[in-house]
Amino acid sequence: MIDVVLKTVRRHLSRQSIRLPSAAEWTLRGDELHARLPGTAVGKNIQTLGPSVPWYALALCYWFEVAGGERLNTVIEIDGPVPDGPHARRARFMLTELSSALGDRVRVEGIAPWRIPDGAVMNAPLGPRAASGDAGTAEHQMEVLLTGHANTPMGPLQRQFPLGLFDGVKSRDTRLFPGNGAQADLWSFDEASRTLHLVELKVQGNATVGILPEAFTYAQLLRRFAEHPTAAWSEEWDGARAARNAERTVMWLLAEELHPLVFALERSPLTWLNERLADDGLEFRVARFERAGPDAVRFTDPWPG
Repeated sequence: MIDVVLKTVRRHLSRQSIRLPSAAEWTLRGDELHARLPGTAVGKNIQTLGPSVPWYALALCYWFEVAGGERLNTVIEIDGPVPDGPHARRARFMLTELSSALGDRVRVEGIAPWRIPDGAVMNAPLGPRAASGDAGTAEHQMEVLLTGHANTPMGPLQRQFPLGLFDGVKSRDTRLFPGNGAQADLWSFDEASRTLHLVELKVQGNATVGILPEAFTYAQLLRRFAEHPTAAWSEEWDGARAARNAERTVMWLLAEELHPLVFALERSPLTWLNERLADDGLEFRVARFERAGPDAVRFTDPWPG
């Protein structure tokens, strides 16, 4: 029963507060953990509880196995029509890439795959990102602080790598994926190793399980886009050149604290993705930080070490 799996994971992580999203119907059938999700939920932001259900399921299977349980595979069942729209297309892309990366561990049923079409366009920044200033949210302020930090695990950082996707030309009417706010929060490029670093930043306890689909989707989208023969940026910029020239991409989850299903006990379900995607030049890493003063940040040792 699903309750046995959940209790085992809670006990292993010493977190009785872990809950599964009520947006899905959860069942255990033999060695398969099934999450049945309404098609309408796929049309929501991938960080929210509905579209993040596959990642709750994957994380539960991972931690159950780590805790000594038998191997469980994840089955995501989409029940009913999926609405068309930017959020739904992005969620379909995420599910397509997830099942491709972890095909023997993850199966998706009831939804058509989605891949980047010919002639797709990705947006470029509208202008230089401010490297100073106090306006905006706590996350904005931390972005600004980190761009001035000389010693981050990712090297010198720049703000915001836009990841909106459009059909042929950038406009409100041609959006394939959400445009406004769809971006990696920070990024850098190491010329010597030809490594592109992307950063998904969360502050003040905002790091839910939703950080997993967000980070995975952004990393896979940029990788697929950069290698697509007919896709192009709306205009040339430093990030576009870095993405095309990168031999390796590292997607960082950077937060003060992370949900225990995402990272705990120096372990993460991202291990499975790193094992499968290493040959593709993609790695997921975790770093935590703490404030060491109004304008200072201290980082923990990155994972994997």
